[in-house]
Amino acid sequence: MKRLNPKSHDSLFKWLITSFTDEFFAHYFPARKLGTYRFIDKEFISVC
Repeated sequence: MKRLNPKSHDSLFKWLITSFTDEFFAHYFPARKLGTYRFIDKEFISVC
């Protein structure tokens, strides 16, 4: 069966969390700037 979504589940999950976090802070806390962060695992985000 051909995959319709070219991204893996992990990549899609990371993209979703990153997009939500960026949009959430931009909307509710516009004066607050996010630093850089990275994913340690699917469930954990580390502040760099």
